[in-house]
Amino acid sequence: MDKKNIINKYMQSILKVLDPSDMRILKHIYIIADGKHGDYHLASLIYLRKASENYKIIEGQQEEISDFENLFNEHPKQENYPVDVVDSLVINAVKNAYPKSIVKGDIVVFNSDVEKIQILKNRRIKQVYLNITPNIADLYNDLPKLRSMSFSGLDIPLNIYTDYNPNKISHLRFFAKYKLDDVTAIEDFKEVEFV
Repeated sequence: MDKKNIINKYMQSILKVLDPSDMRILKHIYIIADGKHGDYHLASLIYLRKASENYKIIEGQQEEISDFENLFNEHPKQENYPVDVVDSLVINAVKNAYPKSIVKGDIVVFNSDVEKIQILKNRRIKQVYLNITPNIADLYNDLPKLRSMSFSGLDIPLNIYTDYNPNKISHLRFFAKYKLDDVTAIEDFKEVEFV
């Protein structure tokens, strides 16, 4: 069968590049749980971030690879996706409850990427919360001083998507603590689009 017939055999779709203001970096947290027969992907937590000067794909070393090898390589590579304080807080909060969970980055550039997000969302939903508070461990020695201070915190409702019975998700609240010297940690959450 020649190349033209192969293409005609399968549905051909037109990929459209999104407007630059709609392009995002997707973070997909695979919540991994322990089961009777081993670990399994219990649910997904998905969020989007806008690329910026401080939050962008890290340019990796260009490798000489063949077109055939390129089919099996991930671009950009996972280690080239940005990870900042916000990402660390979210993934660590999930890992506190489900230690084997992993995060994968992806780029949302084409209309098909938006469709892929819709497919990921087309599952059972469980609402949970992400609770972010300051880590005041260094101030425990001066408890009276704490009484006069105020701190910022967040309690963010999140949707978790699962193929299983949503009641299997036993942790309804994820907890994270930010360092007091990370003054922008709370503000930076305004830029996160939880899906």
